[in-house]
Amino acid sequence: MFVLHTPSARVCANAIRTHNTHMLLHKTHRYVGKVMNFATERRGELIDHVVLGGERTMLKYTLPLSELGGNFYDELKSLTSGFASFDYEEGVWGG
Repeated sequence: MFVLHTPSARVCANAIRTHNTHMLLHKTHRYVGKVMNFATERRGELIDHVVLGGERTMLKYTLPLSELGGNFYDELKSLTSGFASFDYEEGVWGG
C-alpha cells in the first residue's frame, strides 16, 4: 500500500506492483483471433498456444488479476458465442 503525504511524493506508475494470474482459455479455433485481441486489450501476455485437435484450441495467458473483475467472463462468452471456457490460477507478484 502506498500512502502519499504530498503531491511531490507521488509514486511512478512503473513502481506499482500488480498480482498476475495465469489463465487458460479453451475454445473452438474459429474464435482464436477475437480472444487473443480481447486478452491483449486486458493487458494479457501470451504464454502458450496449443491446438488440441479437432476444432479445439488452448491459449495460456498471464494477466493482472484486476482484469478478471467486472464483466470479463460475460464479454468472453459474448465474443465466442458461449463456446469459450477459462480457468485461472494464482500467479506471482510483478512490478
